[in-house]
Amino acid sequence: MKLRQAATLAGTAALLLAAAPTTAQAATSTAGCSINLGAVTAAGVHTFRTVTPPASSATVNTAGVFGAGKVKLTTSFIDTPASQGTPDGSSHRYGYAVLEDTLMRVSYNTKPDGTLDGYTMSPLIEGFTGYTAIEFSQYVNDNTGFSRHHFYALRADGTLERRDLDKGWAVNGTYAGLPGIKAIALIGQTATYDTFLATTKAGGLYTVHLPVSSPMKPVLKTVRSSTWQGFETLIADRCGASGTLLVGIDKDTKTGHVYELSRANGTATTIKSVGTLPGGAADPINFRWAPELGYLPGE
Repeated sequence: MKLRQAATLAGTAALLLAAAPTTAQAATSTAGCSINLGAVTAAGVHTFRTVTPPASSATVNTAGVFGAGKVKLTTSFIDTPASQGTPDGSSHRYGYAVLEDTLMRVSYNTKPDGTLDGYTMSPLIEGFTGYTAIEFSQYVNDNTGFSRHHFYALRADGTLERRDLDKGWAVNGTYAGLPGIKAIALIGQTATYDTFLATTKAGGLYTVHLPVSSPMKPVLKTVRSSTWQGFETLIADRCGASGTLLVGIDKDTKTGHVYELSRANGTATTIKSVGTLPGGAADPINFRWAPELGYLPGE
C-alpha cells in the first residue's frame, strides 16, 4: 500500500538540554525531517499539517467528527490513502479517543479537500476516567508479515496499563512506578518492545523501554535530569534512519519547540533545537498523524 506519509519523522518526545529554546538557540533542521501534526480544536475540528522546521504546510481542517469540547484524550491517528493505485488526496483515518468518559475507536474518510466523507465511532470502554495520556502502538513488518497492536493508558497516579489488542481489551500488563510523569511520547517500536520518552513534573527526561512480553517490566533510563517540566505534550516521529524529531508543547504559553534527537542512549543522547513550532500550538489536544505501515526507530 502506498502511504501519503510513508516517511515522516521519528518519535522522541523531549530530549533537550534546556527546556524552552530561545530564538538565538534555534537552527534549521539539518536532516530535512518533518512531522505530520494533528490537533483537535476547541470546536472539535480535526486538523492536519506537515511541519518541516522552520516551515509548516497549510492546515487542512476536517469538521464534523467531534463535538465542541468532547475530546479529552487522543492517541496518534493513522492516515492512509483512501483509494488504491493512484491516490487522489482522499484519506482513510482511524485511531482512539476519549470522548467525555468513554474510550472510542474513531474511523472516518475524507475527500481530497479534507472534508468529512462518512465516519464510524465504536464505544469500547465506558467510565474511562482518571487517565492523563493514551497511545496506540501499531508495529507492522511488511517484509515478514508480522504485526502487533498494543494500547497504553497512563493513569493520574503514575500507573501504566497495557492492552494487547490482538487478544482483546482486557488489561494484560501494569506498572505502578511512574509517579510524577507529565507527558509521554512513543519513540521506538520493534517486534519485541516499545519505547516511550517521558517528562516529569520535576523536570526529568527519561526513556521507558517496555518489552511486549508478560509480565510488563519496564526499563527506565535518564536522558536529562532537569529543565523538561515546561512541556505538557510531547509528539515524536522518525528523523532519518535512527533519530527522532520531537515537538514539545507548552500549554501555558501555547507554543511548541522542535528538536532533533539521536537514537536514544541515556545521557549520551544528543539533542539539537531546530526552532519554535510555526504557527504556535493554541489547540487543546495535539497528536501525531502516523502511517499505517512502518515503525519508529528512536530506541
